[in-house]
Amino acid sequence: MRCKQYVFDRISVLIISFNLFKASLKALKPGLHWDKVQFLCHRILVRGFQKLGIFRAETEDTVLASGVSAAFFPHGVGHSLGLDVHDVPSASKPTPNPTIVHDDAEVGHDKFYQYLRLRLPLEAGMVVVRLLYCRLLCQSRSPVEDRH
Repeated sequence: MRCKQYVFDRISVLIISFNLFKASLKALKPGLHWDKVQFLCHRILVRGFQKLGIFRAETEDTVLASGVSAAFFPHGVGHSLGLDVHDVPSASKPTPNPTIVHDDAEVGHDKFYQYLRLRLPLEAGMVVVRLLYCRLLCQSRSPVEDRH
């Protein structure tokens, strides 16, 4: 029985990951800030994990406000492509960055953006790698279940 549950859980998480990928691809367009794609994926992940019982908080907004879903996207949901694997940080994540909106209701917790490699609006012709998965880290699950 335990083996069947394990397989079901893994398949469910793969389905959630695929839904993240489809929704983010559908949302991509010139002018959309990459932070919006990141937040969209957090929202979908939280909804899916609530259905699976991984997050037990009553509302998805409670989980999003806590920032705990950042544990499943340790490097964000993608990055721009440069001459190497990643673009030059000063090009894809400039400091200061006037494009980042802090007073938008659809921004989410600061932890969502802490390790992002891309923090700019998308432009026509821009090459972006969109990761297909969320990471399930064994050490992350216990605190997640304990708090949310």
